[in-house]
Amino acid sequence: MSFLSIRGLDVHYATRGATLRVLRGIDLDIERGQSLGLVGESGCGKSTLAAAILRLLPGNGRIASGEIRLDGTDIASVDAETMRLKRWKEIAYVPQSAATSLSPVTTLFTQFVEAWNVHAKPDRQRLRERAEQLFRDVELSPRWLDAYPHQFSGGMRQRAIIALALLFEPSLLVADEPTTGLDVIVQRQVLDVIKKVQRQHGTTLVFVSHDIGVIAELCSRLAVMYAGELVEFGATRAIIPEPWHPYTIALKRAFPDIRHPDHELHSIPGQPPSLADPPRACVFAARCPFARERCRAEKPMPRAMPDGRRVACHFAEQAEAMRASIMSGAAIYPMEAA
Repeated sequence: MSFLSIRGLDVHYATRGATLRVLRGIDLDIERGQSLGLVGESGCGKSTLAAAILRLLPGNGRIASGEIRLDGTDIASVDAETMRLKRWKEIAYVPQSAATSLSPVTTLFTQFVEAWNVHAKPDRQRLRERAEQLFRDVELSPRWLDAYPHQFSGGMRQRAIIALALLFEPSLLVADEPTTGLDVIVQRQVLDVIKKVQRQHGTTLVFVSHDIGVIAELCSRLAVMYAGELVEFGATRAIIPEPWHPYTIALKRAFPDIRHPDHELHSIPGQPPSLADPPRACVFAARCPFARERCRAEKPMPRAMPDGRRVACHFAEQAEAMRASIMSGAAIYPMEAA
């Protein structure tokens, strides 16, 4: 069994007007020590999947069905207290904004102490040594442990929150767009730190981002999400150069490629479908330039392709022709034609 195995995961959000089916039928596996990137447009379900793994869904959210097995234990069904004890020790979280996650009125070391006392017996000297080593691991001087968050730059705060997340050497680290809002130089520093600590600690990583370029550099596995579903999943080194799903191809077309600086960038016209009443057939059909009658009538189930990836597209075998058409600009999206 894989270290992290998700089967048939459905997550619903209750709202005043309707129940939103935010995740539907998510299946994926990650081996110990691997890094998985979750990518897709805003609202596709990336952060909800990360929150479901952590069992930190908002009050109106619930896991409606499915399993989330971590090292054999279904953490989707354990009681709240058991899950609370697993967080930080077995599963840790790096949030999008360290500025809103760190207490502004206590030093960083005090925040290490508070986390330590929840899960371990008090041992201030041992904790100090551990915190200093973690700060060195994320390329911060240990003297900053006695500083307050407002004395840190944005990149330093983000590295400090990574150090806090690694306090108990968790086996799984979930990072939800941790470089958002940072300039490109600081973003590079934070990504380098994440790669370094993952390698040093052998941590399994789930990394959420809307940036394919970041995922390509950081993650060995890639899961492309659209409208609450997984449309393509496999090895990053296979998917990035040759995506097979029309949505993945379109995402790649929307991001710059330093190898082809002359390629014009194009956004994907239209909007994702309503999650209150998602399509019963292909969720991308309304925005896909290659959609046919079958796509609008029959749901494509994820299926294994020759290189081991899984793709939810009826016509994935025609990916080479679709890539050539989209990247050349010959493919006309439904909204563009209007």
